[in-house]
Amino acid sequence: MEFYSSGKLMLTSEYMVLAGAKALSIPTKRGQTMQVTPANSAFIHWKSIDHQGNCWFENEFSVAEFSVAVSVNSLVEDRLSALFKFIYDQSSVFDSGQGFDIVTTLEFDRLWGLGSSSTLVANLAKWAEVDPIDLLHAAFRGSGYDVATGLEDHTILYQIENGVAHWEQVTFQPDFSHQIFFVYLGEKKISEDEVLKFDAKSISAEDVALFNDLTDDLMTCETLTDFSYIMTSHERELSDILNRPTIKYQRFRDYPFAIKSLGGWGGDFILVVGNPDDQDYFKEKGYDVILSWDEMIQS
Repeated sequence: MEFYSSGKLMLTSEYMVLAGAKALSIPTKRGQTMQVTPANSAFIHWKSIDHQGNCWFENEFSVAEFSVAVSVNSLVEDRLSALFKFIYDQSSVFDSGQGFDIVTTLEFDRLWGLGSSSTLVANLAKWAEVDPIDLLHAAFRGSGYDVATGLEDHTILYQIENGVAHWEQVTFQPDFSHQIFFVYLGEKKISEDEVLKFDAKSISAEDVALFNDLTDDLMTCETLTDFSYIMTSHERELSDILNRPTIKYQRFRDYPFAIKSLGGWGGDFILVVGNPDDQDYFKEKGYDVILSWDEMIQS
């Protein structure tokens, strides 16, 4: 059996989604596959392959205890063990005591922040037929928007209301997408660390409503001018809430067009408004990983 989930980029309400704001998340062209084959043993033989075809993690877990005999990466092993235990409690895939050979293969660089963990959780949820958000929270912290995007393999609006996650498929393919590109900042942000830093309880209902409006405005904007205004407003408002300077103020003050952080502020990718020639500005500053909308986003 083979399963596939797309990576993701959150265009609106990063951080604020944890306080109940509506978020727009779009799937990337690159994702992660997971191949599952029944094995003639009582072990799960797990192998993780990166985007260059190299094995970066491999070990065996007993089906009885979901433990390893010899540890090679305790963080990864603890996370996988927690996911397996949740699946054991909620699914029948381990009922026979039979093991599996499981191989995961990433299509994007693990450091890019496009969802190496979320695509893994989404694939496991598809295989075991368990609740994807509950499965995520068995091993990770986060809102779950990224897992939902991988499950749907489609652009979604995502929101948490009264502790329950809801999402729906939507369409977002602006006519001016050729004037949007993505620049990798080269500093991986750990999503869980950012979640822990953010105090969702301190966010007012007015703040949540403001970001809901920004998301709604983005969904209906028709011009690059409006898009740029919404992106800039989003950055300014979130900067005030986080009490952190925007990435444009920190690094790119003389760039003439809109820049927006994506995900954890200060790392991973940023969204940039501009023409292809404007990419030279970032290349001259040493940012060599730049993807156009069509290269990054699943149509």
